Amino acid sequence: MAEQRQSIVLLSKLQAPQIRTKVLYRERLISSLINNLNKKVILVCAGAGYGKTTLISQLLLSKDIQYVYYHLEKSDAEPAVFFSYLIEGIRKYAPDFGKKTEALSHFFNYPQRYLELILGTFINEIIETVKKDIYIILEDYHTIYPAEHIDKILNYLLSHMPQQVHFIISSRVRPPLAIAQLQARDEIFEISGQDLRFSKEETKDLFVSVYSISLTESELDWIEEHLEGWPTSLRLMLQSSNYFAKEKSSRYIKRILDSYYQSQSNLFNYFAQEIYDQESKEIRQYLVDCSVLEWLAPELCDAVARKKNSAALLSELTTRNAFLVDIPDIGYRFHHLFRDFLHSKLVDKKREKRLFRRAGDFYARENKVEEAVKFYLQAEAYDKAAMIIEKIGAAFVGKGKGSILTSYIEDIPKAVRMQRPALLMEYSRALIYGDRADEAIKHSQRAITLLRKKPRARHKYADALYNLGMIYLNQGKFRLAEKRLKKALTVCPSSSKSASSRASIINAIGSTYTAMEGRYLLKGKTYFQRALKIAQHYGYKGLQAALLNNWAMIEFKFGNFIDAYPKFTKIVEILETDFSPGCGAGF
Repeated sequence: MAEQRQSIVLLSKLQAPQIRTKVLYRERLISSLINNLNKKVILVCAGAGYGKTTLISQLLLSKDIQYVYYHLEKSDAEPAVFFSYLIEGIRKYAPDFGKKTEALSHFFNYPQRYLELILGTFINEIIETVKKDIYIILEDYHTIYPAEHIDKILNYLLSHMPQQVHFIISSRVRPPLAIAQLQARDEIFEISGQDLRFSKEETKDLFVSVYSISLTESELDWIEEHLEGWPTSLRLMLQSSNYFAKEKSSRYIKRILDSYYQSQSNLFNYFAQEIYDQESKEIRQYLVDCSVLEWLAPELCDAVARKKNSAALLSELTTRNAFLVDIPDIGYRFHHLFRDFLHSKLVDKKREKRLFRRAGDFYARENKVEEAVKFYLQAEAYDKAAMIIEKIGAAFVGKGKGSILTSYIEDIPKAVRMQRPALLMEYSRALIYGDRADEAIKHSQRAITLLRKKPRARHKYADALYNLGMIYLNQGKFRLAEKRLKKALTVCPSSSKSASSRASIINAIGSTYTAMEGRYLLKGKTYFQRALKIAQHYGYKGLQAALLNNWAMIEFKFGNFIDAYPKFTKIVEILETDFSPGCGAGF
């Protein structure tokens, strides 16, 4: 299947949020951060609502540094996704960065085997292209747990990255990094939740400089005792009513807190409800509808909430709501606690599914296929999700995202996927990379059974047979592989549209005979020669490299080094422009 160009990177995840005006500048913390910018790692670790993001954003405004701001989500736990965002972020400073690492994308399907190769290539590219200090900011690292591969990647990078590369990591929990080693080498600076709590002096400055309210010492003591310096509690309390347009007094603050304690409800929910109740019924519904979204681009919100003025609405809401964050040139984002509060009000599950479906339709139109699939799955629009997966499956596996593809397909009910041969084929291919060969065989066989009954689907039928043959070949079941592959060649159409498939099948048969060795090697050679003619005729460069590699290895086994050498030389020429994962020796 021809690989389609897909939009994989969401630029909103690489954009630092904008600082709002009604925020206290944390001078003591910013000074500490600036004094420790030489460290390899700065770790900001605290619970929800302690101002981790705000602090890092203030640092970026206070100090002119090169940085990559990467907002992590659960899907970023995959090495292929993680590296795609790092590469895209660094390209802001070095446009050609990452091409060599991207050329190894196929190997991301085997992170345990090839991680050091990928990481070594990535680090070498950093050394070649990044000459000034650069800070890689990983926001919300806790969201990717469990993330064994990412933890390994980060520990490796921290051990081998050059001096000019630094990491700033925010997380609700301490990440499983080699912190003791970093501490021993004085390469880490940590800010904790205790550090982020507002001191009495900062609370006083917040009320005076930001909200023009003067508090007595006893009132400050009272607030410190009851709110314990939690930044979000102060923002909630101050925003919960439009007191600044009415009564600017400390007595009013005390009445708010007395009311909260009498309610005996969750602190955040209590004050968030006060903020929510100030809005009109129309705006309340709009906020609840938009809570299904992680990122609030105006066009997306228009599509989901069926509005035409989201740009104006979101801009207006941001000026008065401290829990809607502006992402410059991209859109907006709810504070995660406020988003959870709003989403809890979406009790109509049918409406929720409609909202998810509209989001899926929007991303599908924008060709942001991965986001479209996620929303369609949440909407239980399984046929729509399956149609996209069937189109992008090969590209996903080629980019090292086989495990992500597997998880998407497994979210589709078995009754649906067992009736879609194309989906079963993509499932089978993805399962191979998860060391689930027996399941891959079962689903390939099911696809073959379904396609055998469709005479107009000969190309797909041949593809299914080829896929099963390749599984048997990788398992060392050569006779079964030979049988399925020759059957695939028999049923594969001879048209030019199927030329790539025919050449791949012939190559696979040659590989089967090569694996059988002995007297079968010459048979393998003839199949490689036959496939190479097709690949050269149609200009399939990557396939040509793989075939030359396979042919050269047979010559090598026969001791024909003079015949093998020019083939390897030709492979090197091809690999300059066309990467092929099937030519290991030449590569």
